[in-house]
Amino acid sequence: MSERDYENEQIAARLDVVSAVLQAMKRGLRTFWWLIIILVLAGGGIMGYRSWRSYSPSYTAYATFTVRVKNNYYASISSYNAHSATQMEKTFPYILTSGILYDRVKEDLGISYLPSISAKATSGSNMITLYVKGSNPQLCHDVLESVIKNYPELAEYVVGATYLVMIDESGVPQEPTNTRDWKPAAKKGALYGLIAGLAVAFIYGLAKATVSTREEVESISNARYIGAIPKTAVKKRSENRSRSLLSVSRVQDRAYRESLRLVAGRVDRNMQSSHAKTLMVCSAIPGEGKTTVLYNIAELLSKRGRNVLIIDGDLRNPSMHDMLGWDRQTGLSDYLTGKAGVEDIIRQTGEKMPDVICAGASSERSSELLSSPKFRELIEALAERYDYVLFDSPPTAIMTDSMEMSRFIDAALLVIKQNYASRISVANTLRTLEEFKVPVLGYVINSFSGHSRRGYGYGYGYGYGYGYGYGYGYGYGYGEKDNARQD
Repeated sequence: MSERDYENEQIAARLDVVSAVLQAMKRGLRTFWWLIIILVLAGGGIMGYRSWRSYSPSYTAYATFTVRVKNNYYASISSYNAHSATQMEKTFPYILTSGILYDRVKEDLGISYLPSISAKATSGSNMITLYVKGSNPQLCHDVLESVIKNYPELAEYVVGATYLVMIDESGVPQEPTNTRDWKPAAKKGALYGLIAGLAVAFIYGLAKATVSTREEVESISNARYIGAIPKTAVKKRSENRSRSLLSVSRVQDRAYRESLRLVAGRVDRNMQSSHAKTLMVCSAIPGEGKTTVLYNIAELLSKRGRNVLIIDGDLRNPSMHDMLGWDRQTGLSDYLTGKAGVEDIIRQTGEKMPDVICAGASSERSSELLSSPKFRELIEALAERYDYVLFDSPPTAIMTDSMEMSRFIDAALLVIKQNYASRISVANTLRTLEEFKVPVLGYVINSFSGHSRRGYGYGYGYGYGYGYGYGYGYGYGYGEKDNARQD
């Protein structure tokens, strides 16, 4: 494939993911239309009611006057008077902020606070309009008169001696200048409600844009389909254990056992044909059941006569020992830090069963340890000793450890939990594996329930005569709540 074809394929895959999200959003709009309406009505109602309840009438007292120059040769010149008005308008904010006028008016009226005071000059004239705005109409009028009385005296130090000629004056305001208009607030609240409803639909779209069918994986990747493992459940082996392994040898569900045998057989054949001895079993995000799938593949390969070793490579959050019902074991991190030898970390689980190397002590230096020459030397030595070495890796989409590990691995198997991992995370995982030049053996759909346009049975929907599980169908008996954590 040329570089241009590869880029076009990646663009097509991303567009498919975007299309899937948009389609899921449409389903969200159809599903939650009632919620969007409720949010719109609730937002509009709440904000409209709050606006109505919080309404406070505001009154404005005003006076319009002209500025005249007192005892001046230029007093009869209108342009001079206009210039004085302009100067007064410019100096008015300064006088206000200086606190001089405020203090004079407060002293004059015997009050401790003032309403809002502003002034506006008519362009090209000596006319000024003074505004006093507040909730008390009588106070607004009193403050207006006090400002008119005291302002010229204070302005004299800036523009010279002037006097004011009153043209119009409001008196004590009788009607508020603002109205109890709740409609703008209600419209804003309705808009917020609509945005919240669309956000719900968007989140629903992201949540539902998960991998649910084989076709959806094929739309973003050409990785080989290995099989589908149905959803099932098993009782915990002990009340003292928080986790229990869904081992193929312990589960009575026939469809579950047969699907795992099919997956293990295909893994065996594909690894034989590609001469691969080391396999990293990974997933895009936590909780997809990769540890369970890995252990069952290893167990079934052992029963087929293969000499298999499992290595828990998740040094930050090890889980294999817990799922096997063991206490924390000396393991991989202890070997890589020089605290243990190879024979000290290998644990046998039984005849025709895989050996296990646990993760060992948790380590924040996991990336450094997994990229070290000592780790590569260990893999090479174990690959000579075992037919297959299977690695349980950290989630690929959120941790770099799996990529450090993949440098020394022959192939990778991706586990995808149905309706769990998003298409974006799966696509990113597959692209990352490709960028690190890790051959992808294929993918397994885990916790599968339902049907697809193409078969998921024990032979891709054909061959072996099994169809969908000896006639049971993957939907039969798998609706119970999982009693075990599959990871």
